[in-house]
Amino acid sequence: MASNYFNFEDKEYDFPLYKEDNVITRKTGIILILSLIIFIFLIIGPVKFHNIQEQFILFFVMFIPFLYVTKGRIATLFRMPKLQDLKVILYCTFGNFALLFLVTFVVTLINYLVPIGTFTGADTTTVGYGLDILSLIANFFQIISEELVRITVFLLILHVIYKYTENRKKSVIVAAIISLLLFGLLHINIGRGLIYAIVCIGLCSYFTLHAYLKTKNATLSVLVHLLYNVITIMLLTML
Repeated sequence: MASNYFNFEDKEYDFPLYKEDNVITRKTGIILILSLIIFIFLIIGPVKFHNIQEQFILFFVMFIPFLYVTKGRIATLFRMPKLQDLKVILYCTFGNFALLFLVTFVVTLINYLVPIGTFTGADTTTVGYGLDILSLIANFFQIISEELVRITVFLLILHVIYKYTENRKKSVIVAAIISLLLFGLLHINIGRGLIYAIVCIGLCSYFTLHAYLKTKNATLSVLVHLLYNVITIMLLTML
């Protein structure tokens, strides 16, 4: 059984739902897929709400279907972090920065040697976050909704691939890649291009997903995402 796990994974827990055909049924699968479609439409579609309203709506669009599918078992994804999880949170947060720096450096070097007109620069998508209490709360709930999207996609793809291959490692790799790519595509509307969205926001956020892949605790992914945004805002404020 342990051979089906990657070395970096905590063996105490496994991913939920992907082996449970009685949980991810045709009905619940459709419900989760519809919640994802609605989320995507709200992000990149023509219908727009006030920023704070949209953040809360996005949260409920993902959270209510999750509660329904899991019959209210919040612990399916979210558990209280332990003290030793702080090391994982810090490692994954700065892993995201290191990965983004490496990719930006490589692309800048390629542009210098063979100009191809692709993206340069760091991720600035967190600029403009409000600093009043309501805005901070709304931002936090949006982070939860984004991690629900990332992990829901991961679990759905994991379920499908594993069902037909029964190869856990291969299923995890494929599901993780698709999850990161979709997460990047959700940010295509920030105006920096498709490649930037997929690479800098999608693939370069790997370590946020890694926190979940390692511990199977989405709370850590939320905290990594939150800490990354806070540090980014602080750095950009000082520039």
